[in-house]
Amino acid sequence: MVFDNADGGYQVVEKFVPYGNAGNILVTSRDKALERITSPTHSLEVIEMGEEEAIALLLKSAAVDSNSGNVAIAAAAQKLVALLGCIPLAIDQAGAYMQSCGCGLDYYLELFIKHRAKLMSDKEFRGASLYNYSTYGTWEISIEEIKHRAEGENSVQRLAAESALVLHNIFAFLHHDNISGEMFQKAAVNFMNRKGEQTNGLPQSTSWLDSKTLFLNEDGSWDALQFQAGIRVLMSFSLIRKHEMLYFIHPLIQTWSRDRIPVANASDCCQKSRSLLACSLNMNLQEDNHRFCTLLAPHIKANDEHAAQWILDDQYYDDENQRFALVFYRVGDWGQTEKLLNEILRERETRLGPLHPDTLT
Repeated sequence: MVFDNADGGYQVVEKFVPYGNAGNILVTSRDKALERITSPTHSLEVIEMGEEEAIALLLKSAAVDSNSGNVAIAAAAQKLVALLGCIPLAIDQAGAYMQSCGCGLDYYLELFIKHRAKLMSDKEFRGASLYNYSTYGTWEISIEEIKHRAEGENSVQRLAAESALVLHNIFAFLHHDNISGEMFQKAAVNFMNRKGEQTNGLPQSTSWLDSKTLFLNEDGSWDALQFQAGIRVLMSFSLIRKHEMLYFIHPLIQTWSRDRIPVANASDCCQKSRSLLACSLNMNLQEDNHRFCTLLAPHIKANDEHAAQWILDDQYYDDENQRFALVFYRVGDWGQTEKLLNEILRERETRLGPLHPDTLT
């Protein structure tokens, strides 16, 4: 018995599983929750391909002779499969485009860098699998289903889906590795603790944050259950993965996440992610937070890169610069620390005056 592409949850499959120990049952699904039917020891996670087999698939799909020994072709293939994240569907789709259009790997590589979203959304070049959806189209189906649930009548499913969409937009502008729920929890706690703090009129990035982004209850405490509900939805569609208490998103899925956000909204999403990172750090200089700063630093750097592309309004936020400077100081990145501290000094001299206590300290 085969349950193919079983995405309705373990409850849907469970009621059709016959009693007894005879026979074999194969279940394919993106939802790891179905492991409770088979047990983890009888489950196999299908992940991206290894580099060698990914290159072999690309050359085969593109009808390129893999035995030619051409160093340039091998180098271009290696770069391309890395950009495609070794995802079979994406590789097969790229190969189908090259074979159909008669273009070489170098030329396609240039096209991909400039027109990634269009190429990955074009289902005309679907490869040998005859799968009816493009690479981006496959993930778009998942998001549309989550959106559908967010508009549904089932309150539990609706809230979980809404949380998943919030997380999806935030994760898009972080580093793809080592995303911690601790960042969200600390941001929520610090946000509430900072209410009413003295700012002397200096712009604060907390103005971008709200209870929905921070998963706050009505009483202002962090709602861990609602955060986890959103995480479970994203995991059920294989949009993120989990290892211990850290979450990961495939680089190409993360790139698609950004590509699909309308330009008018991308700047806000990027800034919200940035503000959440800043708010997650407590400015207590006596606190031993080296471990947490080490966790934050790659996300801040990744967000910096995205901000350069997406954030249109280059607004200065004093709390953001202060906290990011502390992060880089803790991890020993003196160049970034000095850059941020100099910017703080310039802005405070301009806004508060050179003799103001906040400028002098």
